[in-house]
Amino acid sequence: MRVEVNFSPESVKANTTSSVEMTVTVFSTSEYPMWYEMEVRVPPALSLLPAANTGSARSRIGIADGREAVSRTLKVHTDHNTSPHLYKIDLTVFGYDKGAVIKDRADTHAHLRAES
Repeated sequence: MRVEVNFSPESVKANTTSSVEMTVTVFSTSEYPMWYEMEVRVPPALSLLPAANTGSARSRIGIADGREAVSRTLKVHTDHNTSPHLYKIDLTVFGYDKGAVIKDRADTHAHLRAES
């Protein structure tokens, strides 16, 4: 599998409450249907919930029907204490076969810039 991460917009404003959409796209290399899930971990300056400091979450991406791409969009939030910096977001994507056995795993990361 190949994993791509994109942000829209590409950066967030520092020292304000804002959010950005993070789209994770998985390109399946399997010839058979695979179910994909991801685990996301953000640093303490960011959160996966708007009103709470949530640093990790697990989310379903979807089913790729053999050599297809599936994607999922999550929001990443900042608050007034987020300083201008380049923040690293860690992702682990799991691919399950029809028997619910993990057949593929990809560890990757993305960088989100907070600008003043």
